[in-house]
Amino acid sequence: MPLPAYLLGAGLLAAVGIGVIVYVAFNPNTYKNHKQSYGHGGGGSSKRDDYDDYRPAISWNDESELRKRKQTSKRKEEDSIDKKKCFLCKKNYEKCHIIVLNECKHNFHTDCLSEFIGTKGSFCPICHNKFNVAASDIETLNQTRIEKIGDKEKEIEQTCESLLTMSISEKETKFCSICSEMDAKDFAKIKCGHEFHESCLDEFIETIGSFCLTCKKDIKADDIVRESTTKVTRSCNVKDDKKRHADNDDNANTTDDDKSKQIDLENITKNHRKYYCNTCDERIERPYVIIKTCEHLYHKDCIDASMDANVYTCRGCAEDFSVSDLIILC
Repeated sequence: MPLPAYLLGAGLLAAVGIGVIVYVAFNPNTYKNHKQSYGHGGGGSSKRDDYDDYRPAISWNDESELRKRKQTSKRKEEDSIDKKKCFLCKKNYEKCHIIVLNECKHNFHTDCLSEFIGTKGSFCPICHNKFNVAASDIETLNQTRIEKIGDKEKEIEQTCESLLTMSISEKETKFCSICSEMDAKDFAKIKCGHEFHESCLDEFIETIGSFCLTCKKDIKADDIVRESTTKVTRSCNVKDDKKRHADNDDNANTTDDDKSKQIDLENITKNHRKYYCNTCDERIERPYVIIKTCEHLYHKDCIDASMDANVYTCRGCAEDFSVSDLIILC
């Protein structure tokens, strides 16, 4: 006999209810939502507590370990640098002049470091340690480096000599602490052993005072030896020196040609770096030529090219000159 309709409906409702209870009881998402809602109600765990369960704790020891790792990484990076090549130009050292920084012992080509100092500043390109270019923080290596392969220590055979105390008889790159430039021309050596560009030293004495910029010792007239003449040529007091020459010129019974020669050799020669060639408009460097009649300066190559073309007219003043009017300074 078939069941009544009301009993069949009640059975279906009971089956649906049991299904809902089973789904809620065994669904993990329902449990998680219940946990979060319970935490917001007070007394239970919150989302922040759940995050704390998974967030790794960092102690002071861990931070110290991180710093050690960074330092180790930096040392490995420096160790990976090829010691046989200049860090700046990536070329081998071979038998060229090398500069080594006393504090960090990193070394570079002289010209490379000079250009770096002029554009970037006085600090090591590798470790960024600052150094004083006017003191003894820079040394030059006159011999090549001898390196051992592997973890053995480097053996260096060298003769170290300060750039500021190098002999003026050696045409080597030297550093002038007045203008902060490196080259190998026209240096003047003071009795204390320090050297500067002749023109820089003259201007320093005239505008600042008669003392050494490096060691602050007083400079006397016979304390300066100039590279251009290899003998003492100038008094310390430039103003008095100019006045004395003017008085001597007024009282001396000399010809105009003699006076022209004196001016050429004593004034123009000492400050030739301040002049420019009348042909190529470049700064005057040795060897160069002075025309005695008009006192204009030319590079020797430029004046030679002009005479090869049979042109004996000064470009600076349009006056003619002869070969006997030329003073050649090599």
